[in-house]
Parts: sequence; structure tokens; C-alpha cells
Amino acid sequence: MLSIAHKTSLLPGAGLCVTLAVTSLAAEHLFPQARAFGLDPMMLAMLAGVVLRSAGLPLAGFDAGIRAMARRPLEIAIAAMGATISAATIASMGATLPLVVFAAVAASIAASYAAGRMLGLEPRLAALVASGNSICGNSAIMAVGPAIGAKADETSRAIAFTASLSILVIAALPAFGSALGFDALHFGVFAGMTVYAVPQVLAATSFMGPVSAEIGAVVKLVRVLTLGPVLMILGRFFAVEGAKPASLSRIAPWYILGFFVMMAFNLAGALPEQAVTLCRFTAAVLPVVAMAALGLSVDLRELARSGGRIAAAGVVSALMLIAISAVVALVVVRA
Repeated sequence: MLSIAHKTSLLPGAGLCVTLAVTSLAAEHLFPQARAFGLDPMMLAMLAGVVLRSAGLPLAGFDAGIRAMARRPLEIAIAAMGATISAATIASMGATLPLVVFAAVAASIAASYAAGRMLGLEPRLAALVASGNSICGNSAIMAVGPAIGAKADETSRAIAFTASLSILVIAALPAFGSALGFDALHFGVFAGMTVYAVPQVLAATSFMGPVSAEIGAVVKLVRVLTLGPVLMILGRFFAVEGAKPASLSRIAPWYILGFFVMMAFNLAGALPEQAVTLCRFTAAVLPVVAMAALGLSVDLRELARSGGRIAAAGVVSALMLIAISAVVALVVVRA
């Protein structure tokens, strides 16, 4: 009975996410010109969710379903996307990708940490903000927090701001890419290096087409793999007695492993065309539902509550990462 009651409690939030997703998909057909402004179904669903949450509507009864829809659909979509990665996509980025990405993440963390300290953030809070911006947003913050002995309020403050800032970064990225003259290949690398969370790469790159999304996903997953070394380095740097190491599931969750397994099968020619088509459909549709949930999880009013110093540090860190990512896009993508 408890299980049935729990599932029932998910229905309102899940229904709201699906409604926003269906509406956004319909809007694409009614107003196809919206894509020219980067307003594809995923972006529309996410922005609609942000507006509803930030408007102060009574959504407490929807939160359980929203949390569920923000995770599982995207995890499945990310794993499925691995089956859509082609050998040509990998070859287009060159063999230097891992080294360049690791070096860029290290530079971003160092620069962001220094900026945070100069703006008056406590050392651990500065490390949390730098790690979140440079690697994978809230997931990195939650992994780094225990490793460096961060206090609960430091972790929550960093997460509150990063969650809000991530939406602004996704929304602004097309303008940066257009100003830099990036094509699908360059923009995929640029987005993969800039966007905070793996799932959000899909929203940031979708208006540029599947090739950009595929490249962005690969780059972002390589970036996520830097979390392990970063945890070890920061753990030694802060050397906190009793600090807890992050679990393997947090460093390399199942959907990231699934992505690489599906990619390996596809590159080996072990997947039938029907399976690849199904995976491509899954990777295109499920993220729209999850992006609605992501938007419904973000309250822009948290920006005001997070404090001026952390807000300034986050913005400066994001701008540094955008600059570094633009250089990476030019270095990694072959002419």
C-alpha cells in the first residue's frame, strides 16, 4: 500500500512535466520559426517550468513527481544516446580531446577558486562553486562537499546558486556560439565544455542538430570523468579529518557507463538499425519531459537569496569557463 501511495504521489508532478513537454513539442510544429532563436522543445519546456516555479505558484504537491521526472528520463536518454554516436563523430574531435578537456577543467577550477577567494568566499565554498561550474554542476558539488569537509549550509548555498545560474548559461550559450561563428562541430565542443550537467547539454545543443548534441555529450562525459582526480586532489588539499570519499556511483553513475557501453556496441556494429532508431527517438523525446522538470526545479528568486559574493563568484567563474571553452572548441575540432 505504501508503494502504491508513493507512486500516486508522483502523478501530479509527472503529469505537469508531461503536459509542458507535449505543449512544447506542439509549439514547435505551430511556430517552427522559434528554432531560429534557439527555442526548441527542450528549451521551451525548461523555460516554461522556470516561469511557473519562479512565479511562486503552490507546487509543493508536485515536487515528488518533478524530482522523479528530472532524473530517470534523462538518465535513460543519455544511455540511449550512446547508440547514436558514430565513428565519424569521434574522429571529428581528434585524439587530443581527453588531454585538452582535463587541462581545461584544471585551469577553470584554479581560476574560479582564485576568483572566489578574491571575492571573499570561504575556502571550501570557493572550492564548491569552482568545482560545480567547472565539472558538472550540482553533482560535482555534492561529491566534492564530503571530500573536503564542507558544511551543509555551504553545500546548499553553492547548489542553490548553481542550479539557477545553469539555466542562464544554457539560455545564453546560443548567442555566444553565434557571436563566435561556431558551426555544429565547434558548438558541440563549446557546449560540452560549458554546460554544467550532462543532461543539459541536450537542451543547449539541440537547436544545432544531432551532430552537435552527440559531440557535446561526448565532451561533457569526458569532462565528468575528471571528477575522480579532482576529488582526490581537493581531498588532499584540504586534508580534513573524517572527510568522506565520494562513492563510485556518484563519480561514474550507471547512465554514464551505459552511454559508453552503448557507444562501444554501436561503433562495433553490434546494434541493429531498428535499435539505433529506437535509441535516437528515446534520446530526442525523453529529454523534453526532463527539461520541463528541470525548469520546475529552479526558482530564480534563489539568486537573490544566495548572497552577493557567491553570485559574483559564480558569474565570474561561468565567464571564465565560457572563455576557456571557446579556446577548447577551436583546439579540439579539426579544421
